[in-house]
Amino acid sequence: MNRVLLGLVLISVLFSLSDFTSIIGAEEPATLPSVGAKFVYHVKVTGSREATKEEANEHEETYTFMGTKGVGGQTKAGPVGGSEPYSSAWWRIERSDKNATTDHYLALVDGSQCLYLDVESGGDVTWYLQPMKLFEFPMQKGRSYSGSSKTYLWVHDTGSRIVSTYETGGKYPEYGDSATTNVTVVSEKVTVPAGTFDCYKVRAVITVKSGSGVTASTTTDTETFWYSPELNTFVKFESKLDVSAAFWQHFSGTRSRDLLSYEVKA
Repeated sequence: MNRVLLGLVLISVLFSLSDFTSIIGAEEPATLPSVGAKFVYHVKVTGSREATKEEANEHEETYTFMGTKGVGGQTKAGPVGGSEPYSSAWWRIERSDKNATTDHYLALVDGSQCLYLDVESGGDVTWYLQPMKLFEFPMQKGRSYSGSSKTYLWVHDTGSRIVSTYETGGKYPEYGDSATTNVTVVSEKVTVPAGTFDCYKVRAVITVKSGSGVTASTTTDTETFWYSPELNTFVKFESKLDVSAAFWQHFSGTRSRDLLSYEVKA
């Protein structure tokens, strides 16, 4: 009887492993906060709405770590059939000034957390078909790396005649937009309302080229994260956006986040 039970257990384990390894990057790095951990940030948005996709404002955002999840590509129409799923760190982001939420997925690939998918309840979608490395572990100062990807974008109506409603042309897996990233890492101590933390300062320059001809535009987003190994997430963030749009138009804006408080479960 014991042998029969052991055989059934082994078969169950094998089936579980088969399902688990069908997800790309299933070996996640042990650098994630506990499930249910919450981080509240003060957010300040300045500059042109054509760059930031919203009016200048201040609000709070709560980041809740939901765990890991196998996630495939998604467009405005929904999940993309045939897109290979990636094991991803799943963050739920909620704003204090409206009911909009964002599901932010960082693909876990080769010990790194990679830019992969953002889906907003308001309809906006950003999908990097090939995940691009953002945080590489173990973190080390002086490290640098880069990557590139085809990109799908859906942007809501911003109220601008120049940068208006937009959706990437083409079909999976050949979309017309592209993205590149260049990342550098240094070490730095930073103070935010939640306290003082020893951090790795991760600077990522993300360049997205969209549209074509007279509608072509380039968005350069210089993002700086102060990542705390103590909390396994960032405690401060700065984004500087520069958009070169049709008819030689240029727009810029900034977005910053400072950690106000946090709740990390054992």
